[in-house]
Amino acid sequence: MFAFIDGDILVYRVGFTTQDADIGIAKWRLHELLKKILESVQATEFQVYLTASNDSTAFRKQVYPEYKANRKAPRPVHYEALREYLVSNWGASVSTTIEADDAIGIDSRNNPDSVIVSIDKDLLQLPGLHYNFVKEEFTTVNEHSGLRFFYKQLLMGDKADNIKGVEGIGEVKAERILNSAEEYCEEGWFRVVRETYNNDIEMHKNGECLWILQKPFPAGIYSLHPLGSTLLQETGVVPSYLQKQNESSLDASMQEISTDGRQLNGTNQVDSTEKQETVLL
Repeated sequence: MFAFIDGDILVYRVGFTTQDADIGIAKWRLHELLKKILESVQATEFQVYLTASNDSTAFRKQVYPEYKANRKAPRPVHYEALREYLVSNWGASVSTTIEADDAIGIDSRNNPDSVIVSIDKDLLQLPGLHYNFVKEEFTTVNEHSGLRFFYKQLLMGDKADNIKGVEGIGEVKAERILNSAEEYCEEGWFRVVRETYNNDIEMHKNGECLWILQKPFPAGIYSLHPLGSTLLQETGVVPSYLQKQNESSLDASMQEISTDGRQLNGTNQVDSTEKQETVLL
């Protein structure tokens, strides 16, 4: 079993519980948490993912400058030290332009015998086996349920990321709207959500920010989903943030670079020998 681990969540989770502790204790708790996760999911291989801090190339910020702008709270005291520890001791990869969630989405898509480890609900749009290490629960997401979760988020928005969605729509109303679709599939949900938004630009802006990539970026003309071509035919609307195939610089910035200067091809794969050495540190 290959474990794809959300390192961003681990840093904050451990960081905020060790605010008044020595960095050595914080690293030890992070180490123990990772060991427990690997044992719980019976991982034979793993990869930890981090999002680059203050990334000026982040594509979601280009789509929507106010993305996550509501996050004013200070980071944990040991934030940087814990991130460096994950890179140097656990082979964590650091994503630029895209986020750690996207890197997990891309890599897990190509590895069916795997588990996604996080407590971030946003990842539940990704098909596959998921493990919540706080609740110690496994959840299986299929293609349909993952897409439906995405469209429900598109209606509701995500306050944590400063994405407003459609005003006045919460979980109950969102479910009702999706249930009204004539077709129980992406095309049906797309149509009812688009009708509810009544604003293609706003819908695509929010969709770009909420959608977790599952193919290398940029993925074709429309990075949201293939139905963008239908939207073009119907309305002639092609917002600039959906035309990333013209921005050649993004091909280079997709390459992930670790904090110790190593250039990584995709994600940093840690073989079984390195895994054992890491666990025993």
